[in-house]
Amino acid sequence: MKSTRNKFLITSFSMFIATIVLIVAVSFIYDKSVGEILRNGVFGVFFSLGQILLCHYSFAFKKLDYDNEMHPYRFLLVYCVGLVLSGLFPLIDKEGWVFLCVAVALLLFSNTLIALYSMSGFIFLSLFLLKDGDIVTYFVYFTAVMIATVLFQDIDKSFKVVPAIAISNLVLFILETAGFIINKNEELSAEQFVMPIANVVINCIVMFFVLKYFNTYVVNRYRNKYLEINDQEYKALADLKAHSKDEYFRSIHTAYLAERMAGAIGCDVDNVKNCAYYHRIKYAYSYKQEDVVKFLEDNQFPPEASALLLEYYEHEGTPVSKEAGIVYISDKLIASLMSLFKKDKKIKVDYNELIETLIDKNMFKSNMAECDISVKDYNTIKEILLKETLYYDFLR
Repeated sequence: MKSTRNKFLITSFSMFIATIVLIVAVSFIYDKSVGEILRNGVFGVFFSLGQILLCHYSFAFKKLDYDNEMHPYRFLLVYCVGLVLSGLFPLIDKEGWVFLCVAVALLLFSNTLIALYSMSGFIFLSLFLLKDGDIVTYFVYFTAVMIATVLFQDIDKSFKVVPAIAISNLVLFILETAGFIINKNEELSAEQFVMPIANVVINCIVMFFVLKYFNTYVVNRYRNKYLEINDQEYKALADLKAHSKDEYFRSIHTAYLAERMAGAIGCDVDNVKNCAYYHRIKYAYSYKQEDVVKFLEDNQFPPEASALLLEYYEHEGTPVSKEAGIVYISDKLIASLMSLFKKDKKIKVDYNELIETLIDKNMFKSNMAECDISVKDYNTIKEILLKETLYYDFLR
C-alpha cells in the first residue's frame, strides 16, 4: 500500500511538472503573445491541480477501474502522450486530431471521470494554441469522446469490443463531416474526406493495439492460471481426490452447478468455478485460516480467487457476495443429494420439492438474507437448478 501511494505521489508530481512545462514551451514555440502565454500557464497549473485531485480522490476511495490502483505509471504514460499530441495537433488540420484513441486509453487505465476531465483539458489546449480555435471543434471531439467512454466502460472477460470500436469511430466520422465539411458551405469533394477517414483509420489501429495490451495484461491477465488450477487433473485437486473422494466429487459437482449459475447472472465464471472447486479444502484437511492462506500462496491463486475463497470461509453459512452465494447454494444442494443417494441409491427424489424446500424455506429466509443476489437473479438460479434433473441422477 505504501509503495502504491508513493507511485501516486510520483505520478502526481510528474503530471504537474510535465503539464506546465509543455504548455508554456509550446506557447513560446507557437509564438503566442505574453498575455496568451500567461493564460495558458495559468490554465496548465489549475488543470494539472484538478487532475491530481481527481486521481487522489479516486485512489483514496477506490474509484479506479480494474487494477489501475496498482499501476499509476500506465496512466502517466498515456497522459503524457496525450499532452504531447495536444501540443502538436495545431500543426495539422483539425480534422486529423486523433483524440479518440487517447480517450479510450485514458479510460482503460484510470476511470471515466479522470478520462473525461483529461480529454476536456487536452482539447482546450489544442484550441488555445490554434489561431482559429472554435467551439464547434470542441463539441465535435468532446462529444465523440463522451460516447466512446460510455461504449468502452466495464469491459469484461468476453472482451466484445468490436461494436464499441465501430460505433465510436462512426460517430466521430459523422460529427467531423457535419462540423468541419458540411459547415464550410463548399461543394463536396472526395479530398475533403481524406483527413476524417485517416483520423478514423489511425484511431482504429491504435485502439487495436491498446485493447490488445489491455486484454492480455489486465482483463484476462490470469486466464492461463485459471485454466491450470480449474483443471480437474491439477495437483491440488488430484491430492484432494486421493485424500477424500467424497469431498472431491462434492467439489466437482458443486463447480458444475455454480458455473452454470454464474454465467446466467453475469458473475465471473472462472472465479466462481475456482471457489467451488476448492471450497472444501479447509474441511477436508481441517485447515486453519493461516493454512488456507498458505495453500493459496503456494498454488499462486489469482488475487480475486483468493479473496473470494477467503470471503466464503469468513462468512461461513451466511454468504454476502453473489459469487459466494452461488457456491453456497450449489454446495448445499449437492450435499443434500449425495447424502440421500448414499443412504439409498434407488430412492425417488422429487427434485422440484427438494429445491423449493432447500432454497426458498431455508436459505432465502435466513442464511441468504444478507446476500447480494437479487430476486431476479434468484429466479434465474432456481430455473437453472430445476432444469438439471438429469444431472442429479448421475450423482447416484
